[in-house]
Amino acid sequence: MKSILLLLLAFVATTSILSGFLLIANPGGEILKMSTSLLEHTPFRDFRIPGLVLATIVGSTNLVAVIYYLQLREERYNWALLGGLMMAGWIIVQILLIREINWLQVLYLVISIGIILLSFHLKVKSLV
Repeated sequence: MKSILLLLLAFVATTSILSGFLLIANPGGEILKMSTSLLEHTPFRDFRIPGLVLATIVGSTNLVAVIYYLQLREERYNWALLGGLMMAGWIIVQILLIREINWLQVLYLVISIGIILLSFHLKVKSLV
């Protein structure tokens, strides 16, 4: 279970940071094959700010969780839990704002729920 949690955290950290930077570098979304029409019901005109939030908030939280996990720091499960909550929050807000659901959002929501459940389970287990 510990390896699975680490793998999920690393996957989310890597893909969030990379995707966020790609959105910042190409705010029109063409690189990721996204249209700015997705942003019609949001306060954003392009993907620059969402990319910044994705990379810095979601990605960095999960990256810190990975680093702490590898260092076996006591707070690693707290950071993993926070990373899962950040990703779940990101996906839920995204769905509410763009008013569409696609398979990638479902995948990341399932992964974030897995991270939350695994980190909570391992945190409780480490306290016993």
